[in-house]
Amino acid sequence: MVNMMNKEKAISLKNKLKFSIKGAPDLSLKKIDSSGLCHVLASQISFIKPKAAIKEGERVSCGDILFFDKREPKCVFVSPFDGVLEAIEYGPRRRLDVMRLKIEASKAKAAKVIPLDKESLPQVLQEKGLWAAFRAFPFRNIPKLDERPPQILISLDNLEPYYPRSACFLDQEADAFEAGLAALKCLAPIKLVMLKDNKDAIQRFRKESIILTENQYPLSDPGIALYKTKKTVEENKSWYIQPQHVIEIGYLLQTGRLKQSRIISIAGPASDHAAHYSVALGDSFSHILTESKNNQDVEKKRMVAGGLLAGRDASELPYLGYDDAALNLISSAYEPELLSFLQVGAKKISYSKTFLSSFLKLKDSSPDVHVNGGYRDCVSCGFCAEVNPVDFSPQAMMKEIKSGNIEEAMKLGLLDFVPTGVCSYVCPSKIDLDMMFEDAKQSLYKELES
Repeated sequence: MVNMMNKEKAISLKNKLKFSIKGAPDLSLKKIDSSGLCHVLASQISFIKPKAAIKEGERVSCGDILFFDKREPKCVFVSPFDGVLEAIEYGPRRRLDVMRLKIEASKAKAAKVIPLDKESLPQVLQEKGLWAAFRAFPFRNIPKLDERPPQILISLDNLEPYYPRSACFLDQEADAFEAGLAALKCLAPIKLVMLKDNKDAIQRFRKESIILTENQYPLSDPGIALYKTKKTVEENKSWYIQPQHVIEIGYLLQTGRLKQSRIISIAGPASDHAAHYSVALGDSFSHILTESKNNQDVEKKRMVAGGLLAGRDASELPYLGYDDAALNLISSAYEPELLSFLQVGAKKISYSKTFLSSFLKLKDSSPDVHVNGGYRDCVSCGFCAEVNPVDFSPQAMMKEIKSGNIEEAMKLGLLDFVPTGVCSYVCPSKIDLDMMFEDAKQSLYKELES
């Protein structure tokens, strides 16, 4: 019998913001062997103050603590491999950025299956460095070990161009994923967020609670799904976790060992072989691109780790991070246009009606990194309000944040904001609204925690 949740109408948005971008990954899965180095990124994990637990030159075994959060010492991050800590890289103000390991052959004894126990599970996940996979709303911070949420959301179908397709990782890691789901149920009720068109996944998880969504970005984001479906104030404290981390939890319980690889997608208009790849945790993107044969004219490509709209520029830290599940490649080559002001823009990307492409319904576009115009003050076009999936005025929010009036910003709905990138994407003045709102939320969190 199909769960009643599946019979409900799928949540939707008023706007029709859709993306048709070249370079979608196919469902083939290819394995890339490790480069022999593992880079553990500390600075990419929000809301922690990382402190190294070992020194350069020390040997570590798989599961040994590499660094921990100075604010919450029980929140630890461990080595996924046996090896030697080759180097520690620091950023501004001695911020711990990267710990680089030289991987050695494992000498560990055969591991044992970890029994699923409701009482000991949080401690096991904390000791193995997997508790940080959970993120708590509204700030998306790592929850404390003794906290429990009203529910845990898992989004199977991330509509960011281009995340790993659920059909790929569910087929390859089905047992580990289901074992991970069983573990999560020991902590709280779970809800799966998936597209209403994903019939195979709906059938596979018909006994689970499901939030169905239309094929509209960013409905697949767990924060937006929560905003559209929550019925009580208590649900504002829900957690979410990425599918890849669910697989890692399930694998740990099944084998007693940490998973050392992850399925990611390499895609985008500048990709040469867009597909899904099984790669070693913490590997360098240069090695991954070379082995996947996506390194042609690599100096003319921009790497975006995570989603194309809400991901990070991977040029400074070009390694697979704790939460990274996708690598998007777009062009950074500059190609000047002759008499560009006279062109009708049949192939230009535009949310507004500025170019002819808006009327032609441009398909298979190729975005690049160029700003295409200067930064300006807000022109009150209202485009950000049209695409904003949360019910507040981005223009009003921006004014309150710029004036330093955080209390008024909270009244407008700052805590409901989800960094999806859509407001920044449509802004003709090139104002990075999403970054502005996210910075304000992070500042508020730090103020509340101090």
